[in-house]
Amino acid sequence: MSSIAYISDERMIEFHRSNGHRSINFWRLSTKRFERFDVGSLLFFIDKRYIHPVTKEKGIIGYGRARSVRTMSIKRTWDEYQHMNGYKDYSSFHDSIMNATKDGEAPKQIQSIELDHVVFFKGPVFLSEVDFVLPSRLESFLYLVDGGRDVAIDLLKKAETIGIDQWFAVINARVEMNLIYEDIHEQTIRNAISDIAVTWTQLQENLTYNIENTSRIGPIAYHYTERLTKIYLPSSSIKNHFYELLGIITWLKKELEVYQLEFVIVSKTSMRDFEDQFKRLKLTPLYI
Repeated sequence: MSSIAYISDERMIEFHRSNGHRSINFWRLSTKRFERFDVGSLLFFIDKRYIHPVTKEKGIIGYGRARSVRTMSIKRTWDEYQHMNGYKDYSSFHDSIMNATKDGEAPKQIQSIELDHVVFFKGPVFLSEVDFVLPSRLESFLYLVDGGRDVAIDLLKKAETIGIDQWFAVINARVEMNLIYEDIHEQTIRNAISDIAVTWTQLQENLTYNIENTSRIGPIAYHYTERLTKIYLPSSSIKNHFYELLGIITWLKKELEVYQLEFVIVSKTSMRDFEDQFKRLKLTPLYI
């Protein structure tokens, strides 16, 4: 999975920034599924108002983390999210969509990317500052991967040095302002999970779909908080998968040794024969 940087409607972005929204609906005309972006990934806002004086590239002014990706009609999208779409009323929202179309016809459906943990920066961050090229003719979005490097981590670290937009911080005064710092941590955990190279069974692929309040990377689900991250590992047969899962757990503990982790083994079949091992290793069984 990969984070993305997306050319954003500056009026929509300004509406969200000025209102201090931490949860928004980022709508797009295309209903095509992303190849590498999914729930849990970061979406960075490219704002055409900010241009680098030398490279002339557009700047990134904030981001949010995807919590759902849905396709709905324009009217239903407004009814579902209303001002969280970035406009004060339906007429303004509809007009913006029509202005974005190439043929002047209203699309039957649009895609909604629901974002939370939205943050706006004091100033723009430019991809050239993290040694990544923003194509001059970019029309919509690009994936933030460069070989094996997660550019999103570098963007977050750069943004942390700039700080959070002052007005946004005032409106969200009750929220602790170490927001970017925490997203760096979550992104680090996501990267470690993404590096796990295992061939999963089809049943394992499906086991973690419906666990509430989690994000997924492949068949592995996780729930991040500042104090504890729960990682859900699927097993269609604990007898066959125990030592493989144990290897994954050992590796993750080593890679993420500064984080507090709890591992949950998810299965439909009995795990009673492994109760003693689970207790000794502090693993939690979860039957789906």
